Amino acid sequence: MLAGKRIILVLAIVALTAAAVAVPAGAATNKPVPVSLNEIIRAAGAEMDAQNALSNVAYPYLGWRNNGGPWFNNVIDWLGTSLDDYGFAQGKDQAGDKYWVQEDSRTGSVWVPQYLSMQIVGPDGDADPADPAAYHFDHPAIPTYDPTSKYYPSSMTQDWVMKHIGTPEEQAIQDRVHLATNSAFTSPIDTDVATADANAIVADVVDVGTIRRAGSPAKYSWDKNTSTPLAGKIIFSTSSMSYCIGLAKQEKALAVMTPAALDDYSHPTIDGVEWYPNNVRYAGASSAGTLVGLNISWQDARYLTELCAVKTPQMKLFAIGGTVPYSDTTKLRTMIAEIKGTTKADQRVIVLAHVQEPGAADNASGVGDQLEIVRTLKALIDSGRLQRPQRTITFVWGAETTMGSLWKGQNPEAFAGTVAALDLDMVGEDPAKTGGIMRIEKMPDPSARYEYGLDTLPGETNPPSDTYIRQPDKHTLWGAGSLKFWPFPGHFLNDLYFESASIVSKLSPGFQVGSNPWEGGSDHDTFLWNRDTIDGQLVYNPKPAVLTWHFTDYVYHSSVDTMDKVSATELRDVGLTTIGVGYLVANADDVRAKEIVRIVKDRAAWRFDQEEMNSAGNLLWVYSHAVITGGTPAEVAAAVADALVEEQQILTDWGNWYKEAARSPGGLVDNKTPAFGNVADQAVRSIDALEQGALANAQAIAASLTPSAVAAQ
Repeated sequence: MLAGKRIILVLAIVALTAAAVAVPAGAATNKPVPVSLNEIIRAAGAEMDAQNALSNVAYPYLGWRNNGGPWFNNVIDWLGTSLDDYGFAQGKDQAGDKYWVQEDSRTGSVWVPQYLSMQIVGPDGDADPADPAAYHFDHPAIPTYDPTSKYYPSSMTQDWVMKHIGTPEEQAIQDRVHLATNSAFTSPIDTDVATADANAIVADVVDVGTIRRAGSPAKYSWDKNTSTPLAGKIIFSTSSMSYCIGLAKQEKALAVMTPAALDDYSHPTIDGVEWYPNNVRYAGASSAGTLVGLNISWQDARYLTELCAVKTPQMKLFAIGGTVPYSDTTKLRTMIAEIKGTTKADQRVIVLAHVQEPGAADNASGVGDQLEIVRTLKALIDSGRLQRPQRTITFVWGAETTMGSLWKGQNPEAFAGTVAALDLDMVGEDPAKTGGIMRIEKMPDPSARYEYGLDTLPGETNPPSDTYIRQPDKHTLWGAGSLKFWPFPGHFLNDLYFESASIVSKLSPGFQVGSNPWEGGSDHDTFLWNRDTIDGQLVYNPKPAVLTWHFTDYVYHSSVDTMDKVSATELRDVGLTTIGVGYLVANADDVRAKEIVRIVKDRAAWRFDQEEMNSAGNLLWVYSHAVITGGTPAEVAAAVADALVEEQQILTDWGNWYKEAARSPGGLVDNKTPAFGNVADQAVRSIDALEQGALANAQAIAASLTPSAVAAQ
């Protein structure tokens, strides 16, 4: 039983044992080259420049980086120029540190927006010249899609952004997300604004209320202004974009507007305060055809509801842009850079950041932070402050959820040599403004399979559950993913990332670090769910991978994902955490592998403390629920027995996961020494003892919860 047992109640990461003082970059030193995780992070901390990372974010943020589009390609070229400056040689066949641009043929087309104008005809919706930051519906000119186009303001440069962070002018860059992805355009690419204005849609706005769909083929209905013909009109509704498009096609409307893409977490009301009332969700208009689709805020929706209730407003709308088919001359580009390894160069640590999306946090922050990580590592290695790693470190920038598989397609042997993949997605957010602390999305462990917690917005609680919710792991409001197979092999990468973040948080006390069970949806999935043909069969052959991100996030995919939501300090701290893990794994030998085993062993002890509390909580919950619902003694006993079987399975799964994780650092060592074998064997025995103790504890608790045992107490 739990009586007399000391349980650790605080979610903590293994304490740091050393506290060396960092040597300033470039300073002479006779100290040995850093090898431990703590030493690596401190060496990197002396070189990594937080403001440089932030400036890196500002460049891609200037434009909307659609896959294969003009600004996406410009960012790829800018990365190459930066890598040139850092001393990388251009060309895949270069012998040393190098970079190259991989090109892949694709089907379909590139969506290329350039300009949007949307305004109510007449004074309604106008901005107040005396207070341009105050709410207004109208946006007569949104030219901030593509800095390579003739419409983009020439004054808006990377330096300009850095000097105007948080100003209304900088934040207005993201007004571009009003145009729904894959929306149609009213004028083709490069049309003069005057010509586009002359060809604008000018039409009545009709508030159709709630749209409903029924039957097959689908028939759409609406519940406001039902007698008003919608042909040639602009539809406004709070129903989904797909329903708006369906109704517009059915009734031959010209354009649609809705705020419906905004989730609770991207339109939060906290302690009675609507945080971002004019937030516009970046979302798509799938199958729009010839329709123009507009995303609007809930404040816009309230404004239009009131306006349409007293009059029939007209709106003037035009959008310049088009689509460009992929072809022999239009291909999807991926930037790849490598710091060449020495004795195990065919093995690789992969670091990835996707380029596309329009926002600052998502994912200009990943692009910019990864570039500063590259600069930092290159400078440390070239100066001798870090040894050249045994394994190659490969950096990839490209299209989300695609670049990893594209890289594998042209570099199958390099992909096969992956020992760890680190995904940087939304990594620089200011938690005070976005709600999202840094989280490590773990490789699939038992917390991804069983019933663990779920985030809530501040001031909210989860609704009552019909089952016990295990702690302390919590899913984000992104939600749990669907595992493709189970059990997933245990690995050290989760716990090594925690340890690295723990060290950084001691150097930067404001750095908050959490985790979540695997959920999926970013570039780590390419590695986790990798499949290869082995012995003639296509089978899962996972590669270790984790996601570093900030979530649950109030500005996710929205117009308020602007530069002021990105923190230079956060970029630095996440970067140092990633450097610590990436370089340690890239340079790991027998000694470092033993260090990782000890980290896993200590983390396993923490995990089983948590699971013993979960066993008690689950068994007590099941017993109480059975009693409260009027179960007979036999029914109560059966319910507890079933819960015990479940607990035994969960505890066994955790034991198996951690025993595999404790042995996994052996994959970094070619010739395992007896010393390493002893450390790994001792860790496995320790974890097995933890598992057996937890199983015995659960058994004792279950035995104490039979009706007769309870009556005797």
